[in-house]
Amino acid sequence: MAVTVRGIKDQLERLKGPFLVIIHQPLTGPGSIDNASEVQALLNVAADKLLLAVNGHTQIDHLAKTGVLSYLHLNSASYKWVVEFYHDRSHPTEVQS
Repeated sequence: MAVTVRGIKDQLERLKGPFLVIIHQPLTGPGSIDNASEVQALLNVAADKLLLAVNGHTQIDHLAKTGVLSYLHLNSASYKWVVEFYHDRSHPTEVQS
């Protein structure tokens, strides 16, 4: 997957900031988009108004710094944070069977 760089560039020029980038696939690290370095370069130019880039997809909790920007991989659905008792019990037994 790749992100349309022209669209990002146009938006960055219009936005005053501060703002967040929220995207499903990572812009850095494991599972990052195909043109991640190109997008990172654009975002680094807007670093004075960009607070943070947040993604899901990898389902890990991880904070990475690439260039001058921070990228947060947010664990949203993997249940890695759930204690062992609830690990396989996200729904009542009669629903999971």
